Order: sequence, then structure tokens, then C-alpha cells
Amino acid sequence: MRFFSASALRTDTKEIWQALGRSEDVVLTTNGKPRALVIDIPGDDLEMSLKMVSSARAMLALQSIRAAAITNGTANMSMDEIDAEIATARAERHATGSVN
Repeated sequence: MRFFSASALRTDTKEIWQALGRSEDVVLTTNGKPRALVIDIPGDDLEMSLKMVSSARAMLALQSIRAAAITNGTANMSMDEIDAEIATARAERHATGSVN
């Protein structure tokens, strides 16, 4: 994995392309923090690459939701408790008139 500052897109473009050509992961940083991942598109298959990136984002979101559930204690709720929470939220929305 190679790290480049965002400004390297202008100054070290050739080196970035070479890293991608060697199938290295390229991480762009801003103020020293990772900001973007640049990946090579194998075989010019943009559509498949986009689907894979979308799938990876969904998995990261799910992981984040699961971690939050563990942190706030909702990970161990029973189905009856979940159903009760849903019923309460629906009743509150209905009472306030926001039934979206």
C-alpha cells in the first residue's frame, strides 16, 4: 500500500500510475489523514469495479451499525423488545401527525 498526499496528484502523477500498474493500493491523504483510495480497474471493467466498491461500502456501513448496536446495548434485544420499540415509535409519529 502506498500513501500519497493529495498534492501528489499534480507532482507525482507518474509514480501513482506506476503503483497502480503494480496492483498496489494507493491511498491519498490530506493533512496526513487517509482521504481516498485509488484502485486499478482490471480489464477495463468499470461496472464490475463500481459494484464491488458499492458492496464494500455497504459492508462498512453494516459493520458501523452493528458496532453502534453493541455500544448502545441494542444488540441483545429480543424480537419482542424490537417490536415494542417499533410500536412505540409508530404511535409517537401518529400522535404528532408525522406519519411518513
